[in-house]
Amino acid sequence: MPPRPGSRRIKNRMEDGRVKDRIFLDTTDFMIYGHEGWLEKSFSHAHKGENVNICFNWGHNMQPHGSVREEGLSAYVVGPDGKREDLPVGESSQDGYVISFLPETEGVYHVVCENRGYYVVDVSGKHLRGTLREYPDASQATAFIQYSHVMVSVGHDIPEEEAPRMPEIPLCLRPAKWRKWRAGDEIEFSLYFQNRPVSHTPVDVAFSKGFEEEVAQSAVNTDENGVVRIKAETPGKYLAIVRYTHPQGEEGICRDTRFTYTLSFIVVK
Repeated sequence: MPPRPGSRRIKNRMEDGRVKDRIFLDTTDFMIYGHEGWLEKSFSHAHKGENVNICFNWGHNMQPHGSVREEGLSAYVVGPDGKREDLPVGESSQDGYVISFLPETEGVYHVVCENRGYYVVDVSGKHLRGTLREYPDASQATAFIQYSHVMVSVGHDIPEEEAPRMPEIPLCLRPAKWRKWRAGDEIEFSLYFQNRPVSHTPVDVAFSKGFEEEVAQSAVNTDENGVVRIKAETPGKYLAIVRYTHPQGEEGICRDTRFTYTLSFIVVK
């Protein structure tokens, strides 16, 4: 078993400048059981020259559970021109980590948060945090690499794009078209791993009508061409989750890699 979730008191600075203690419940190691991160936005579009705040949450299928240690996290944004800018991961709060950027032009931006963890199973069958360097006799050694992705439309009348420019993520869902998705739309994505389509692979879908609302879950599969269609019948928040195990690891570190990818999006009326 991995270490049990630990808790500690941390200090959060409130918007009015006050500092408040809260409990940080560390559930990072639950990634071996299926916990993942996702990015959430509370708006349908943003505006040029105004700060954009995105929240990184941690749990399973859009249901928060504790929080993740900051040391494994990194974030960046890719602008409409394809340029990448690394972003700091803000303080952990009751609602997760805040990631911010300032858009200077209109268009579609991609915010990505990466989370990495390394775990082994030792000769006695215990899950431990570490790599083959620390445990060369481990029976299993796995890298868990997770990508959380959200697209941000900056401006009001962003034209519909065919095959919008995407960030370089090993495992990702690419929309056939980018536009403001509305209730009743059937949204088409293609699943790629290392730029190759991935066929017959499950895509979990979580849906909620709003913050603190009940989360509904379903699953669809990619077809023989790696295409998946998600029927967005109701306005609200959607999260697509894909998991993929690659038999290749890192020499001297791990023997395989388990990728997780989450894409969050909003559907309006």
